[in-house]
Amino acid sequence: MDSSEAARGKESVQKRSPLDLIMNQLRRKTSFTERKKTSVGRLFRPSESSDRKNGGIPEIKESDLSEGKENKEPERGEALDCIPLIEVLDLSWNVGIGAGNFRHFTEQIQPENRLKDLRLVDCQLSETDITALSKALPLLSGLEELDLSNNKLSIKGMENLTSSFSATPRLKTLKLSMCGLGKDHLSALGQAFRFITALEHMDLSCNKEAGGGLSTLAANLLLLTHLRSLDMHLCCLTKDDVLTLVQVAPSLKELRELDLSSNKSVGDTLQNLLQSLPLSQMTKLPLNNCDLSDSACQALATVMQTLKRLESLNLSWNKCVGENLREFLEPLQADCKLQELRLSSCNLTTEDVLHLESACQRGALSQLKLLDLSYNGSVGDGGWTSLFGKAASLKGLEELDVSLRPSASLSVSPWLPALLEALPQLTSLSRLSLQHWTLSSAERDKLEKILSKKSAILECDRLNTPTPKAAG
Repeated sequence: MDSSEAARGKESVQKRSPLDLIMNQLRRKTSFTERKKTSVGRLFRPSESSDRKNGGIPEIKESDLSEGKENKEPERGEALDCIPLIEVLDLSWNVGIGAGNFRHFTEQIQPENRLKDLRLVDCQLSETDITALSKALPLLSGLEELDLSNNKLSIKGMENLTSSFSATPRLKTLKLSMCGLGKDHLSALGQAFRFITALEHMDLSCNKEAGGGLSTLAANLLLLTHLRSLDMHLCCLTKDDVLTLVQVAPSLKELRELDLSSNKSVGDTLQNLLQSLPLSQMTKLPLNNCDLSDSACQALATVMQTLKRLESLNLSWNKCVGENLREFLEPLQADCKLQELRLSSCNLTTEDVLHLESACQRGALSQLKLLDLSYNGSVGDGGWTSLFGKAASLKGLEELDVSLRPSASLSVSPWLPALLEALPQLTSLSRLSLQHWTLSSAERDKLEKILSKKSAILECDRLNTPTPKAAG
């Protein structure tokens, strides 16, 4: 090849966008009749009914092209024209999808497509790309899930997008986490709720500019009568924001999960919120890092018996839980559904852990799969010894974390025998975290020997080994 041909070849490669490569991957995966199933790889997982009557083409239901890699034969193909049966398309973490390139994809969407789930997480979508998506939504009337997380949306882009939701009445899941949403974005979204009344799951988390703007959204939440989960953690919500939610919460009769964690204002308004939620059907209630006050803790403890279906409770990073854990645990009975209990950095005392032991003993935590007691260095050795002595009742426990803060350095020796005796009875345990505790090599060997029999992982980064004596 002469230098001019090489230069032209190099220029051709440089002009190819990552979207070209992705589109080509989609196109190439259509010729299933000429390939063995084993050559498909992870990009497509066809259903078992591969002997369909439509020309022998298997029913392709999912395509995962996230983190796309370079293809050696790049060529833009009419991918969705060739593959009308795709139901799930994940193009996440492909930065070449954005920067104005997404229109090349949307231009290939055909009216007869079956796409239900479109994921475009962190694709650096521009306003032009969002506009292209908005124009394509009328062709995606069967869309049930849309994930645009980690793409900064302009107000104009948001307005274009939400105005097109009238074409997607079946939308059930909408994820807009870390999209830079502010008051005007929320206003545009709220006005579009009348188009997507089938919505069940909405993630607006990690939009720190949303604080103070919830009133523009909340009034229209009443239209989402099927809403089951709402995630607004780390949104810098104000006290007025939470009180606005309090006003509409009684109308959200299908709500099962509400995540307002990492919003400090929740601490002052939790009592009002608890009075408005459908507590008897709530399954998940994360309240970690909410700056809960003593009165807020008391209010939550009072309704624990009402939370009959609660499966996950996260109170981590709320110091008021320390010395008050008894109030949360005493209402729990043998029919408790709790599967996850997170109490990291709660200033727990030895007495708190003794109450936890009592709850284990009476079977109130028999369904627990995850127990996080990390960063509670104020618990004495007697507390850990007593807890592990009754840990055998946690037969379903899969993850146990009692790690210390990185700055701490305490020995496991006083309570390790109780833990070693309990481990064989914890038949479901898959992960044990003892980070920042000091162990001797012999102690670590004993732990690893027991855990290896159940293929469980030991997370432990401190090893106390004796200093070798100098020769002579």
